[in-house]
Amino acid sequence: MTAIYMMACGHASNATCGGAPACAICGCTTPVRAVSGTEGLEGRSARCSECGKEIGSRWELAFFEHLPEMPFDRFYCGCRGWD
Repeated sequence: MTAIYMMACGHASNATCGGAPACAICGCTTPVRAVSGTEGLEGRSARCSECGKEIGSRWELAFFEHLPEMPFDRFYCGCRGWD
């Protein structure tokens, strides 16, 4: 399994650029630190940016974005398909 990094943009890494972690959502190529599971997200929830479905935050969620200043983090649950 590929390591996941919290990127400077707030997203979890979801791509690579030249073998280094990257964010395909905003183009960020600056990793902050390696993360996994719920590390640093304890007690937080994430909402799907499309349908509002709410689940416990974890770095492995699709298109996860940590928003510490907001009440909820964001992710995509697949509700509108994957293609």
